[in-house]
Amino acid sequence: VSEHPVLGARSPYFNDQFVKQWMGVNQFFVKNCHHHELRNKKDSSTTEDEMKRNWGVLESLIHRLLVEEPFYGVIAELDKLLNVTDPTEDHADELMRHIVEPQHQRYFFDKCNNPKWLPLLEKRGAFSSPLDSIEKDGYIQFVPWSESGYLSRIAEHADDAVFRIIEKLDTQNLSVLGNFVEAAIKSSPDVAEKYTDLIVRKKWLKNKYTLRLPDQVSGLMEKLATAGKHEKALALADELFSVQGTGPVKISDDPDSPLRYTYPDAKPFYDEWQFEQIIKNKTSGLSQGKPVEIFGIYVRKLKEAIELEGKEGDKDNLDNFYEYSHIWRPDITAARSYGREDVKNILLDEVINLIQAHANNLEILKRFTSLLKEQSYALFRRIEMYLYFVSQQNFEAGIEAILSDERIIHAYNLKREYFQLLGKTFP
Repeated sequence: VSEHPVLGARSPYFNDQFVKQWMGVNQFFVKNCHHHELRNKKDSSTTEDEMKRNWGVLESLIHRLLVEEPFYGVIAELDKLLNVTDPTEDHADELMRHIVEPQHQRYFFDKCNNPKWLPLLEKRGAFSSPLDSIEKDGYIQFVPWSESGYLSRIAEHADDAVFRIIEKLDTQNLSVLGNFVEAAIKSSPDVAEKYTDLIVRKKWLKNKYTLRLPDQVSGLMEKLATAGKHEKALALADELFSVQGTGPVKISDDPDSPLRYTYPDAKPFYDEWQFEQIIKNKTSGLSQGKPVEIFGIYVRKLKEAIELEGKEGDKDNLDNFYEYSHIWRPDITAARSYGREDVKNILLDEVINLIQAHANNLEILKRFTSLLKEQSYALFRRIEMYLYFVSQQNFEAGIEAILSDERIIHAYNLKREYFQLLGKTFP
């Protein structure tokens, strides 16, 4: 069957089922037609209906092997199966015989919206081997897998069964992964949150290519936050806002040159514009429901971005007040180049937005300052002073400590925020 000029192009599980059915009818006729098998056989042990059914299966199998069926003739048979409300094992076996070409396979799965087919198809291995992406001549194609499209469509009716199938599968095909995330979004919150561990553990967002997948995952994050599944939504936020660095790039062989290396900005694992849109448009549920926790994620990612851009051979520089934030962000409240923000500026925008949104909430601001004080870089002292400056709450002890810190007093890169806070405190 696998070498058949037409049937050989089908997915392997169809041919596996073809062989299984062939062996089944073969055993039936050996048992009921060979003389030595009939010696002690009772007349009533095989019914006429059984004989007709097995003969029909044999006839259909031989027909598929020997006759080139017109394409639309098969489509008509598939439409009959698609109209079956309660499919049975016999219907599923019939489907395995009717699928002749890959186009027939796609037709059935693209049209099928009946969740009752799911256990029958799963039993026959329909969801065991996702299609891989195709790389050739420097190009990559993410081939749609009709079976995963079916799973995503029926997930709202059979969410737990669909998840149990998806959690067993491994693929880097973004088309398939996108269907998996769509299935998660259509699932109930209790099932949808289970996908979080899959996304993080299998690093779906850290592939070489991501296309629309981050936006789809952000939709799942938004769903979970709205449903009150904050822990899993925060886990997705932590994954979505991960940053990476390429390391220093050598541009000169002169060991004495201060410009021997350039230090590229930290990047997200996908497009920066997409990164910004997700943070600005998909995090409102977390910003309202878990402001301190999402603030902590932004602060931690900001620290990681600074570390990833650290100069080689100057590790001490990472622990003091001179990490150049006063150059790439002279005004703590606004990016230097509007519309051309990098990861650090995008994250810092959201940190500032959260401070402004909760300027009158003493309890939340106290927790914000605790998170900021855990970080040693000058940028976080600048943010802390800005928080004291805009807050309407009493932070007398914190303000006194930071304004009297000799290191801060002499740090030229903190002057803007320092003098603002000093002017407010001693008008």
